[in-house]
Amino acid sequence: MDAKCGALVGSSVALVAALSGFGCSSVAQPARNEDVARQNAPVPACIMPMPVRPTSRGTVKRLRDLQYWELVFPSYDAANRKLPEDALACTGKAVFKDPILEGGTSDRGWPRTIEEPDVLVGSGGDRLKVVWFRTHTFKDGATGGAIALVRSLDENAEAYAVGAYKATTPKPYLGMERMGPEVVITAQDDQCLAVPKGPCETRMTVLVPRNGVLKPMASFLLQKRDFVNGSEPGAPGRIEYRLTASPKFSEEGIKLYEQVLAIDEGGRELRRAELERMYKVAGRDLSESEGSLWPRIFPHKDVPAPAGGKGGAKITVLSSKEAARAAKAMLED
Repeated sequence: MDAKCGALVGSSVALVAALSGFGCSSVAQPARNEDVARQNAPVPACIMPMPVRPTSRGTVKRLRDLQYWELVFPSYDAANRKLPEDALACTGKAVFKDPILEGGTSDRGWPRTIEEPDVLVGSGGDRLKVVWFRTHTFKDGATGGAIALVRSLDENAEAYAVGAYKATTPKPYLGMERMGPEVVITAQDDQCLAVPKGPCETRMTVLVPRNGVLKPMASFLLQKRDFVNGSEPGAPGRIEYRLTASPKFSEEGIKLYEQVLAIDEGGRELRRAELERMYKVAGRDLSESEGSLWPRIFPHKDVPAPAGGKGGAKITVLSSKEAARAAKAMLED
């Protein structure tokens, strides 16, 4: 099956006009779920007829994992499960030439033999799905490939935008948020889930559909953990620094609440700092109000132990306001 690709704004308008004139009556008809779903999604860049297969009455047709390749890559050989190295997305984008995939290779060679686990499908509402096509591997163990916003309807499958994404973990959490009327894609690369005690970080990437392309607009830490020896007064042992962040999406952009804790080997909280910052909508982009709190607090290197042992210096526990003032003073020095 070949995906019908291109800008479909004109055809979508004609379709809506045709539907509005069909079966008119003086009694208002309730909106179908499919109509509501269409209103909540961008204009499709590519359309593919849904495969014909028996369905029970009242069930919704859905693409199987391997069929997503047919929708997004028209040159995909479904019969032999082969994807060429120079495959273009249905939008015409040479997604495998994206700089984010530079240095990656196919561990099965090219044309790549596609297997069902190569696709990771994320959650979404109104039948919208985020689909990540894992085709490239990297020397550091990372995985990359195309990422797309798609949806299955009763008659057609639609792709709205295609981009590229790379993650350090094989199964990042893929989801969707809304910034006002706009749908944005979130990809959460969580190292800390697999590393419960050592240094790790969890990073969220936000991608926005722009003219058929999923464009990365923001990338920030949701969690980070690292260790330094003797970095806090009166606590010469191993100090754990832990960042946690909570994003809130709105029409204005992304508000990010950050907190950094310093904790000694006994589990005592030595220091706390908090920051509220913003990725603000600026035209068709996001503008970062200021950088993360992490580099302002984390000391980056071990502090040599003082001569004569551990000493008896008093541990000072700072309030959030005191820690924020201390962080500001560090920046000014």
